[in-house]
Amino acid sequence: MPSRNEDDAGGVGRRVRAAVGTVQGRARDVIEPAVDKARGKVGDLQASLADAAESGAGALRGRGAVAERLEGTAYWLRENDLTNLAEVVRHELRTSPGRIALLALGIGFLLGRASRR
Repeated sequence: MPSRNEDDAGGVGRRVRAAVGTVQGRARDVIEPAVDKARGKVGDLQASLADAAESGAGALRGRGAVAERLEGTAYWLRENDLTNLAEVVRHELRTSPGRIALLALGIGFLLGRASRR
């Protein structure tokens, strides 16, 4: 027969597990809507960027290569889901590592210039 201390320890363990489950459920109730809202905003921003790239391409139609690049960028933005950015980066690193290296260099340059100001 278990002692009183063992019964108390089992009861505490059950209460702790129940409390943890309650906290997890409440955290999920708070976090999931925020994540969904953020994904929606990323999607809206992605669509806006694609629209801007397309309109810029239309304005630069006479300059050939620039317009084609902007149209390509707009197409890429519409076809890729940026809410899973890690997977997008992995895929791009596999398919075009040179372009990603140049992009990283450009971002680093811009961040370096911005941090000097």
